[in-house]
Amino acid sequence: MKLKSSAILAMAIGGLSLMACNGNQNETTETESVEVEVEFEEERSELQQELREMEAEIDREIQRLEAEKEEASDELKAEIEEMEEDLRGEKSEIEKAMEEVENASENTWQDVKTSVNKTAEDIENEWKKLKTNVGEIFKKD
Repeated sequence: MKLKSSAILAMAIGGLSLMACNGNQNETTETESVEVEVEFEEERSELQQELREMEAEIDREIQRLEAEKEEASDELKAEIEEMEEDLRGEKSEIEKAMEEVENASENTWQDVKTSVNKTAEDIENEWKKLKTNVGEIFKKD
C-alpha cells in the first residue's frame, strides 16, 4: 500500500511539474507573438514612411516640371509632359505598394515586404534616370 501511495504521489508531482512547464511555455510563446507583432508594426510603419517620402518627392518634381513647362519651348513642353506622365506612373506604383503594405497581415508580411522593397528599388532606379533626363532637357533650353 505504501508503494502504491508513493507511486501516486510521484505521478502527481510529475503532473504538476509538467503543468508548470506548460504554463511557462505558453508565456514564452505569447511573449514571442507580441514581439513579432511589434516588429511587424514597426517595419510596416517604416516602409509606409519611406513610400510617403518617395511620393512627396515625386509630387515636388511634378510641380517643378509644371512651373518649368510654362516657360519652355513647344518641343521642351512635349518632353516635360512625357516626364510628368512617367512620374505619375511611378506615383501610381507607390500608391499600389502603400495599399499592399496597409493590407498586409503578419502572415503575409514577409512576401509583401519583399515585393514592396523590389517595387521601391525599381522606382528609385527610374527616379534616378528621370532626374538625369530632366537635367539634360533643361540644359537644352
